[in-house]
Amino acid sequence: MFVLVFDTETTGLPKTKVINQNTLTSWPYIVQLSYILYDTESNKIIKISDNIVKIPENIELTKDSIAIHGIDRNKMNENGKSIVEVLQEFLTTIDSIDLIVGHNIDFDINMIIVEIYRSALDANNCCITKINLPIVVQLQYMKRYCTMKNSMELCNIKKINKTSGKEYVKFPTLSETYQQLFNEKPNNMHNSLHDIYACFRCYYKLQYKKDICQADDDFNKLLRDAL
Repeated sequence: MFVLVFDTETTGLPKTKVINQNTLTSWPYIVQLSYILYDTESNKIIKISDNIVKIPENIELTKDSIAIHGIDRNKMNENGKSIVEVLQEFLTTIDSIDLIVGHNIDFDINMIIVEIYRSALDANNCCITKINLPIVVQLQYMKRYCTMKNSMELCNIKKINKTSGKEYVKFPTLSETYQQLFNEKPNNMHNSLHDIYACFRCYYKLQYKKDICQADDDFNKLLRDAL
């Protein structure tokens, strides 16, 4: 089975859950998109892609967001790609997959959809015809696996609702899921490349009850170097 694990880093959080032409300004921008394509039958890495995205100059890049992901204007100017270029490669890659995986995968898929709409609506975008809007439907109905939702019961992290005073079980962060599964705390998180390595290890453990690091030496080295 071909599994694609991906993650985004963004300029912030959305101010709405609705995605259409009129709400795009209420959504953040992707500043980093990383993904790994993996064949779970042969335990082989097929492809790894890590991209810093150069966002428009008029979009605010706050100190708070930079503090989280470490991507500032200098990094964008030195290594950044256009979102259209990044989307083209990503959308081509997902044509060959059986499953898409992420931690809070719904958010990351929504971010891809938002950026597709932005690119398609940009009248100055000479590559507009290469961004196929029907892909939005494909993304929405693609088979997906969320490590956040699927590890919620396992982590069982209880909180108190500030309004009602009632206890509830919260969604775990990727670090919390990782620590629960492997009894070790990951380092250097909120770099989407590092996050996909951690997320894939979590997915494999949750789905197959095995540690991918013991089955694939190449992946083990990548993860150890990153985390």
